[in-house]
Parts: sequence; structure tokens; C-alpha cells
Amino acid sequence: MDEDEHPGTSGGEQPRTTGVVRLTYRELGGRLGISADAGRVLARRRGWQRVHPNRPGASAVVLVPEDELAGEQWRQDRAPPAAPRTPPDVRVENPARPVDDRVEKAEQLADKAEQRAIEADRRADTALAVAERTLAQLAAERARFADLQRDLDAAKETQRAAEGLADAERQRADDLRAQIDALSAEMGMVRRESQQAVADERRRADQFSEQVDAGHREVDAARAAAQAAERALSEERDRAAQAEQRAESETQGRGAAETEAGELRAEVERLRAAQERAVQAADALAQAEAARQGRGLLARLRAALRGEP
Repeated sequence: MDEDEHPGTSGGEQPRTTGVVRLTYRELGGRLGISADAGRVLARRRGWQRVHPNRPGASAVVLVPEDELAGEQWRQDRAPPAAPRTPPDVRVENPARPVDDRVEKAEQLADKAEQRAIEADRRADTALAVAERTLAQLAAERARFADLQRDLDAAKETQRAAEGLADAERQRADDLRAQIDALSAEMGMVRRESQQAVADERRRADQFSEQVDAGHREVDAARAAAQAAERALSEERDRAAQAEQRAESETQGRGAAETEAGELRAEVERLRAAQERAVQAADALAQAEAARQGRGLLARLRAALRGEP
């Protein structure tokens, strides 16, 4: 309920804005010859619209139609005239005194009833103001509750969206973990295969190194044999020269010397063939050593590419 509305107005009836007098309760009482509280009671009984001021401590204003205000002027006309002053030592006998006493008592009772009505009206105004403030606070609380409900709905929607995003991120994280596990397994397999390949290469390298060492030994032996054959050849040449000299000097043993010279020549040819085989074996061993060094360099390159020490 707004502050400008009054509970006495009928539903659907618009307040009159023309031919209306704006009066406070005190001004209304002065117009009609009654007190301000009586004017308050009269305004409530007639259902005149009341306007409560926004400024604290200001007086309420009653919107009184001019025709209804004119219809209440009889109250001012019936106000009793002032009684003439009578000297205190003069006693005036009034034959209508009992009636006046009853009228006075009735007026006193009416005044008391009106006073009670005024008090009740004050309490009603206070209760009405409290009710209006309560209704305004209730409306504000309802609006606040509606705002909170909207905020709560928005928060729930945001929470649902966040939960959806969280589920999507969890699924994505699970997929990434599965991919990482697969890659880790593949890398482990590749690492094991590379380690096996390196071990195989090392074994082959060791075997080749052993073969090279054996070849070196064979070359050394062949060289030693070649040197021995050269020494033997030199000795045989010396013996052949000596034999030729003896053959030339000795005519009788010429046939035997020629035979010995032929045998020496055959031995020289055999030693030459052995020397050539030793040289070829040394060349083959040198080539094998170069190949071993090349494979070692290739293995180191592979290890460097795989990131192995």
C-alpha cells in the first residue's frame, strides 16, 4: 500500500484532484470549529484521502472535497456561545438545571468516547504506518529475495557450466594420460630395441675387433714369415752364388750343382709366393681395420642420435 492511498477509498475509485482543499488536521479543525484530533476522526470517518509527508516530523495533509467541507460547516454553526459572566456572589436559579446537567454529562461521556476514538484512531494510524513500513520492507525483501533467487539461479547455471567444463577437461586429461601411456610404452619398446641393437653392435664390434686382432697377429706372423723368407732367400741367393761359383770352378760336379741350383730357384719362388700372400693378408687386415673404425663411427653416430651416452 502506498503512503498516498487510504484504506477507506473504494476499489477502482480514482482520487479527486479538482475542487479539493489540502488541509492539515489542525487547519481542518479550525475550519469546522473542532479540535485537531476530532478533525482526524472526521477525516477517517468520511474516508478523505490522506497524504503522509516524506519529511519526518511534517504534518499529514487531508484532501477534502470543497462540497463535503461545505457540508460539514454545521459543526461550526452549532458551537455553543460563550456564557455570560456572572458575579460570584449572585446566584441565578435555572429551572432547567437538571436537564442541563444530564446534557453536560452526556456531552462529557461523548467527549470521553470521542477522546477514546481519537486515541484509537492514533493507534490505528500508528499501526497503519507500521503496517505500511512493514509492507514496504516486505516488498523490498521480496525484491531482494527475487534478486537473490536470480543470482542463485545464475550461480547454479554457472556451476553447471563449470561442471560441464570440468568433465570435459577431465575427459581430455584422461585422453592425454592414455596417449602419454601409449607413447611411454612405445618409447620403452624403442629404447629396449635400441639397447638390444647397441648390444648386438657392440658384440659384433667386439667380434670384429677380435678378428682384427687375430688378423694383426696373422699379419705380424706373415711379416715375420716374410722377413724369415727374405733372410732365407738372401741366404739361398748367397748359397746359389756360391754354388754357381763352385759350379764354374768345379767342372766335374756341374750336373749336381745345376740340380741344386734348380731346387734353390724353386725354393726362392715358393718364398716369393709366401711373401705376396703375406702382403695381401696385411692389406686385407688394414681394410678390415678401416671398416671396423667406420662401423664404430656409425655406432657412435646412432647413439648420439638416440641420446645415449
